[in-house]
Amino acid sequence: MIQALVLFLALCCTTSAHAGQAVSQLNGKVDFSSGSMESESGRNLSGSVTMPVARNVGLQLDGQYTRVDTVDFRGIGGHLFWRDWDLGLVGLTAAALDGDYQDTSQLGTEGEYYLGPLTLGLRGGWTHLEYDQTAPFIDTDVSKAYLLADLGWYPLDDLLFSLA
Repeated sequence: MIQALVLFLALCCTTSAHAGQAVSQLNGKVDFSSGSMESESGRNLSGSVTMPVARNVGLQLDGQYTRVDTVDFRGIGGHLFWRDWDLGLVGLTAAALDGDYQDTSQLGTEGEYYLGPLTLGLRGGWTHLEYDQTAPFIDTDVSKAYLLADLGWYPLDDLLFSLA
């Protein structure tokens, strides 16, 4: 579950922009979800704010709070990216998640190549997971490289369907 939360923070949200700009104006999103995980109830609140830095450069800041049963997770993340709407996106990502029993961090890069309504994405980097207490048969201090590929399709300008 922790790795999935870190990967969620590493993914860039969709932002609208005018041609030639990475991000046209300050914008954001808020998301709430709730459900059952292994018979325990869970709630998740996350949000992102994206802003222009320069003509082709944008910055996104992410935050998250998750509670599963009595366990809390708090996360932050960020993306600094260069975007050309005719070509693609290249960026740097960072994220950290602090939990009641473990902490994770991630540093990475991201790239997207635009083919009309199709977007090819590739994300990779380094992630670290550390549990606060040792446990038998579990590596409590793990660092690994990760690589993710995805394919996105925009049937409308602000509607994305993706496979990851």
